[in-house]
Amino acid sequence: LISMSLWLWVTERDENRERHPYNLPITFEGVDSLEERGLMLVTPNVTANLYIRATPMVLAAFNENPPKLTANVSNISTEGAQRVAYSYSLPAGISENDVEISARNSSGMAVDVDIARFLRRENVEIQGEFQGSAAEGYLPGDKDDFRFSPATLTISGRADQVNQVAYAKVIITDEELTEAVGKDMPFQLIGASGDPLDNLDVTCDVDMIYTSFPIRATAEIPLEVKVI
Repeated sequence: LISMSLWLWVTERDENRERHPYNLPITFEGVDSLEERGLMLVTPNVTANLYIRATPMVLAAFNENPPKLTANVSNISTEGAQRVAYSYSLPAGISENDVEISARNSSGMAVDVDIARFLRRENVEIQGEFQGSAAEGYLPGDKDDFRFSPATLTISGRADQVNQVAYAKVIITDEELTEAVGKDMPFQLIGASGDPLDNLDVTCDVDMIYTSFPIRATAEIPLEVKVI
């Protein structure tokens, strides 16, 4: 008991310990207000570093529950690079008097974020392409026979990238089909040149499109010519 008491006494008096937690995530508030102004946050996964000076017992509490960082972007009204201040909240049971927290950089407790123009496009066309094959005695439908649900897409995201999309395409690659296709299928976003667009920072209102496409049976009918 005496040893434990001395250890606790020394621990509480030792205020020269410092911890430097890396990559603490920042939670952004007011993102909905940005979208109402036609803007969006391009860099949502932003982190910051903090230096924390406290006793070992207080520092040990941060192992399980580190400080939470928040930044408010609701007041931003222009696109481009913006510097936003952030604040921290301490875990329950730890007060401001127990710690000394600093950022130790030229910008202080602030981070740089990218703001871009936000665009939401509705009624984006969906097209279908049959690249599979029908079994012998069957015939695939035409391009106009495709039916989709939903009939169109809604795409939202960075305006410069949303505007690159010309239409969405569903491709059927099943082989030796003997009956009509009717299932949820993935799709690609296609640009004006007809090439797929990859790595776009956009969001579609659906992840899959229910696609219907006919496969028709064929038959050989003898033709009899009657001369009158």
